[in-house]
Amino acid sequence: MTLKHLKFEEISDLLDNELSDQEKEQCLSHITVCEVCGQEFDSLSKCLTLLSSLKNECIVIPDFSERTIMICRSREKKRLFLKAVPAIAASVIIIFGAGFIRTGLFNESGSYVAANLTGHNETQKIIETVSNSNGRIIQITQAYIDGEFDKNSVAAIKRVLQKNKIKHAFIVNSGMLVNPAAGRMEDVGFTLGSASVSLNNDENQNYASIESDKVRMRIFK
Repeated sequence: MTLKHLKFEEISDLLDNELSDQEKEQCLSHITVCEVCGQEFDSLSKCLTLLSSLKNECIVIPDFSERTIMICRSREKKRLFLKAVPAIAASVIIIFGAGFIRTGLFNESGSYVAANLTGHNETQKIIETVSNSNGRIIQITQAYIDGEFDKNSVAAIKRVLQKNKIKHAFIVNSGMLVNPAAGRMEDVGFTLGSASVSLNNDENQNYASIESDKVRMRIFK
């Protein structure tokens, strides 16, 4: 009998009773004298004993199918709800918008915005007219714009103003305004000599003397 350790296959075949009588006798003789092979043989024998005992055990496997189905259904409901939220929000906005329009709230706000836009457009148009006529703007208020032009440009700017139906009048001196439509002179609230007159709550203004080739015009918004 050799002292060489047995292979795992030899020990396994011994336990499975697959060796010949001669080989079996040799292996058993070796196990009795070799401590290492004896321990391995005992360990493998115990494992086989435990595995064989498990064959008769009835293990209850949990049923995960019902729980899995419930989780899937819950996720599907949540996904459908999140998908419907934008449509619900859009419907609410449309309903409230229709209510505002029917009650007139939207119209009031819209009219206010439209009026402001109209005033802004008119002011822009006046400024562009003055600029295109080689004039200069002296002052801008909420009610009118005062500008100064060359006398040879007066006819051209009058045509533009009349075409756009913009009211205007000439300033003939530092404090008097000539209204071409009415044919009369009006006090426009400038300083006259030592006396000071203020109309329409405007601050008193004192223009410098106008050059002989210049004309001042008040253009109303």
